[in-house]
Amino acid sequence: MIVEVIGLPAVGKTTLIESNPGIIEEKLRVISSRKHNLVNSVLTRLYYHMMYKHLTNDELLARKISYRMSFRTFLARSKRYFFFDSGIYQVLIESLIDNNFSNIEDIQKILKKIRHPCKVIYIKESVDAIVDREMSRTKRRFDIDQEELVNRYNVLEDMIEKKVLFSHSNMYIVTASEFMQMMDVIGDD
Repeated sequence: MIVEVIGLPAVGKTTLIESNPGIIEEKLRVISSRKHNLVNSVLTRLYYHMMYKHLTNDELLARKISYRMSFRTFLARSKRYFFFDSGIYQVLIESLIDNNFSNIEDIQKILKKIRHPCKVIYIKESVDAIVDREMSRTKRRFDIDQEELVNRYNVLEDMIEKKVLFSHSNMYIVTASEFMQMMDVIGDD
């Protein structure tokens, strides 16, 4: 079972996960892209050259997807894995925001080729609050003004909640305060 946590950038996913590592690790094996090795490097190149660079003109997106796929290659389906900072859906979300949804066709092609998570937890909060956090970061993720960021976040949130982007049957929409309860439910599945 593969579990991914997604959310609009600056919703607080990393803070939430980093503040509860022991509880998550009791239930699921945490996979972090920060812990890569030679195998991941080789697999990343293979995925990139053989598959993902042909699905999009966005080289950075193709490389990010290839890198994240390298962490899924040898995972047994019978175990429970939690992808921390290495989920594929989050990369697609950020690419759509960056490109103002102009790459939606590329994203759909990629979605047809990836190994999807079994369960997705979408962390939801007020778009205005999330954008305020993003705008106050010293190293911002997006170089667009606040009004445009609110617009893009609203469109994306609508696409996720209506399952237009990810038609995932096991997507749980929770607030940050409900996240740990959801981890208990998922860990017991």
